[in-house]
Amino acid sequence: MNRHRPRGAFKDKALAIEALSDRAFRLHVAGLCFCGRTLSDGHIPEDRVRRLLPRVTKGIVHELVTGGLWMPVEDGYEVYGYLEYNPSKEKVVKARDEKAER
Repeated sequence: MNRHRPRGAFKDKALAIEALSDRAFRLHVAGLCFCGRTLSDGHIPEDRVRRLLPRVTKGIVHELVTGGLWMPVEDGYEVYGYLEYNPSKEKVVKARDEKAER
């Protein structure tokens, strides 16, 4: 089972996280959970953002971007440092396959 490990990323961006509104913090955590669940390697598609949390506004997403927690990319956002603190999709799939072979 893939689990998100927030310790490193949260410690690395502690000031930015402390400055977030409650809704922005919840959106960030929901985004991290989405990435871990879907093995997206830290990518959150634009059309998925609004479904992560009820009543998401551009202002909430802007908090995450200006705090350096999410980086805008062509079709959505990349979570800062996601692959530094979490295994890639490739590693998770390989580990699952190895476990299944046992």
